[in-house]
Amino acid sequence: MSVIRWSYAWVVLMAALCMSANALWCLWSPHDDRLVLLGGVLAIVAVCGALTVGGLMLLVSQAKAPLRSFKTQIRALSDRQFIELQEPKVIEWVTLSKALNVMVARVQMMLSERDDEVERMKRKAGQDALTQLASRQRLMEVMAQAVRHEGPGGAVAIFRLQDLDGLNKRLGRQRADDLLVAVATALNARLLLDKQAAESAVLARLNGSEFGLLLPAYSVEPLAHLLTAMSNTMAQLSIDGLADMPLVVRIGATLFRAGEETSDVLLRSDAAVSRAEFEQKAMVISEPSPKHQTLAVAQWRVIIESALDNGHLSHVFYPVTNREGQVLHQEAFLRLKEPHGVVYEAGEFLPPAVRCGRSMELDLRAVALGLAHIAQQGQPVAVNCALQSTQHPMFMRRLDEILTQHAAQAPLLWVEVRDPDVAAVALPSLMGLGQLLQRHGCQFGLDNMGWSYSLRQAISIEGLQYIKLASDLCRAACQSVRARSLVEVMVAWAKRSQCVLVACGLEDEAQLQALQALGLQYFSGQAATELSQATARAVAETAEA
Repeated sequence: MSVIRWSYAWVVLMAALCMSANALWCLWSPHDDRLVLLGGVLAIVAVCGALTVGGLMLLVSQAKAPLRSFKTQIRALSDRQFIELQEPKVIEWVTLSKALNVMVARVQMMLSERDDEVERMKRKAGQDALTQLASRQRLMEVMAQAVRHEGPGGAVAIFRLQDLDGLNKRLGRQRADDLLVAVATALNARLLLDKQAAESAVLARLNGSEFGLLLPAYSVEPLAHLLTAMSNTMAQLSIDGLADMPLVVRIGATLFRAGEETSDVLLRSDAAVSRAEFEQKAMVISEPSPKHQTLAVAQWRVIIESALDNGHLSHVFYPVTNREGQVLHQEAFLRLKEPHGVVYEAGEFLPPAVRCGRSMELDLRAVALGLAHIAQQGQPVAVNCALQSTQHPMFMRRLDEILTQHAAQAPLLWVEVRDPDVAAVALPSLMGLGQLLQRHGCQFGLDNMGWSYSLRQAISIEGLQYIKLASDLCRAACQSVRARSLVEVMVAWAKRSQCVLVACGLEDEAQLQALQALGLQYFSGQAATELSQATARAVAETAEA
């Protein structure tokens, strides 16, 4: 149907009808009455005009009918409704109708592609590309929901793989990536074996060397059992040949209650894994406590600076003994006590001190307190310094000044660098520290020497007089042939170099005996403390007798 053609035809038809009617009227009307003749003609013209207009209006209304459909089709796009119209009967609208249908189809395709891309981006944001585990963002979202949800709460754990950078350098990027994929697969597989965890747990990769785990409500003992099993699963990977040395994993976990802030939960879990690293423990589990509630790095900075300004730092001592219980020196660990009575152990505030750039001041204060204790008790004291501190020229100058002022006590001071990374960038500062301490007659050592430590580079440090072996290496040497062989190599080197080796973190007499059999002569940890106390009691009883 063509509206234009029908309009033309209707107008022509009405004109012909009007002319024919007027002709007939002129023939049959009385010729002597002109008014009647004229009136008839006008009436015929009026009637034909009315019919013409009426017909045209009817045609226009028919032509406008598709416009309503077009309007509905376009408006539906805003509601993501895609309507495909039938071809209209009015020929003039056919082209427009086809164009609109094509436009709607293209818009639908574009929006569908955009939705697919958004979905892919969401999956990418919610999934780690390498391990296919959940991403950090996804874990945070689920954790935020779990914390807000009214219920029994839950638990969060962080697995921190040690020395990933060293493994990357030794084996290459591809082997390191393969190891991370294997770690993710192993953790996920072990998680599925726990019925309670498998239903609602979320395992995620947080960054390069960290994996996060969100669990439903657990008590401490079952949680420790599950995390230990997962850690053992990761350790098995090195036995299978995926790593060139046993994997060392530190685990920090915390329980949380409904209604807590997500940031507080993360702070506790991060503090727990940092404490596990500092104390050389496989795992540390913390529970909700007002003491830890909002201690971000900024809050730690205020607490540490206040302690430095107001003298709220002190030492707690643990002995390093030989097999007979004779004390080689007292290990001095800082303790921070706030005015309102809250006490923080070294493992709690030293890791954040490094992050907020206050480790140098704390280490210098530890040296000063150690020298003061030597002046009072006359016993050798070992203080611990961070590697980051040794890289500050100001630390070296101030340490030189302190030792010069306490020249009489300096020979009884043992200074050790904790968690040393003997890389090319760290060697100059360690060698400089060794020369400085040697000049003042102090003993210089390295703490926490473990699997990833380079013995060859340690040998090159001038003035190195003692090394403390990492507690996980010492415990592994009681069971693992590979660890035992490494300790035996270190013992042989120490004898040739006249360097004192100390086995750290021993928990019982059996471990002490096992390491003594490997040639170690000095020990620390619970077993050494008990041995020292027994020796002191025996000496006191002998003196009384």
